Amino acid sequence: AAAAAAAAAETVRKAEDEEKNNMAFETVERKRKLEEQQEAKEAVEAAAAAEAERKAGEAERAKRAFEAEEGKRKLKEEQKATEAAEAAAAVEAARKADEEDKAKKAFEAEERKRKLEEQKATEAAEAAAAAEVASKADEEDKAKKAFEAEERQRKLEGEQKAKEAAEAAAAAEAARKADEEDKAKKAFEAEERKRKLEEQKATEAAEAAVAAEAARKAD
Repeated sequence: AAAAAAAAAETVRKAEDEEKNNMAFETVERKRKLEEQQEAKEAVEAAAAAEAERKAGEAERAKRAFEAEEGKRKLKEEQKATEAAEAAAAVEAARKADEEDKAKKAFEAEERKRKLEEQKATEAAEAAAAAEVASKADEEDKAKKAFEAEERQRKLEGEQKAKEAAEAAAAAEAARKADEEDKAKKAFEAEERKRKLEEQKATEAAEAAVAAEAARKAD
């Protein structure tokens, strides 16, 4: 009985040890599984957070892109409105400038017309004054020319008489000089003829002497 009791106690101890071991193993296993589950959960949460962050980033980028496009659209609309306003202002300014230019041109045309009329009146008065001056000058010029013509005629007559007297004196002097030159020329020519005749006679006498000498020698 004691051995049976000891065996039973041993069996119970073994069963208790085995149960403890099983419980320890299960505890360790549960702890491992819990850790694995925790890691998986954390990984899933991290992935979810990353996905959420990615989606948030995409949403933020999409929002910024939308805001940028919206800003561009509004800027274009404002630009178009500004350009339209500027175009309208330019058209209005051009219209006013055209009206001012027309008014200015009309004023300038009237001013030119007035000045032209004043100029015509001035020219007419100047022409009348010039005609009067020309008439007086013409009369004075005619009188002056008549006097100058008379004076020239008188001078010409005096000059003509003096010229004729001078020409007559010159002609007389020339005739006298020509007569003297002719007399001198004739005297020179007579002397030249006399000299040549004497030279000829001397030549002939020499030739006769030579001939006589030659005849004498020949005899």
